[in-house]
Amino acid sequence: TASPGTPGPSRGVRSRARLVNMEQALLARPAVHSAMAPDRSKPTDWYVLALFVALGANQAILWFTFSSVSTPGVSEYYGFTDSTIDLLLAWGPIGGILFQPAATALLSTSQSDGLGLRASMRVAGFMSLLCAALRLLPSLVRDVLRRRHAAATAAVLSLAQLLNAAAGPFLMSGCSTLAETYFPPHRRGTATALAYSGGNAGQLLAFVIGPAAIDDRAANVSYLGPMSHLGHVGYLGPVSHLGHVG
Repeated sequence: TASPGTPGPSRGVRSRARLVNMEQALLARPAVHSAMAPDRSKPTDWYVLALFVALGANQAILWFTFSSVSTPGVSEYYGFTDSTIDLLLAWGPIGGILFQPAATALLSTSQSDGLGLRASMRVAGFMSLLCAALRLLPSLVRDVLRRRHAAATAAVLSLAQLLNAAAGPFLMSGCSTLAETYFPPHRRGTATALAYSGGNAGQLLAFVIGPAAIDDRAANVSYLGPMSHLGHVGYLGPVSHLGHVG
């Protein structure tokens, strides 16, 4: 202890000391975290990642389907105007904004054991499945009735697209959480990038699958409903058991 007559450390010395302590604390964090993380990724971790990418790709395909094909064919089949087709695409960002807070809250629950991530993937999968099921309904109605009641058809498809849009935040918000939960530090950058690629891959596939299925003929527009929902049945079961993986 300094005597009363001895001057204490200057303000600059104290500030440098605080900076050194903060720097040491920051440098110590990765070492502690790395010790707790697994040393290497397991095959089941890559399985979870592949499941996540598949969910993201399907969600993007469902969102972009109507805008990936010839507008006259879709308008003739449903009796829509161009503005209605644009609205079906616009539900994507609208739903993303509306449901982002709920996705963030769900993902934050039980984050340490991955239950929040599992719940988010299950919600996203069921939302997209409900969207695809609703999109099938107009194709079950006779052509004359479907065109006569174009407003009702547009309402059903808008609800379907909104449900699919709601699935987007539950997936996009979970990319980094998935990487942190299932992968060691040196694999997390790769895992995060691959998780984000699902949506981009889905948009790319929509440009290929849509025109190939429709071929500019209005009679084939009915394929827009089932062409992207059948895959959901195969992975809704595994998503329900993600808590047991790893």
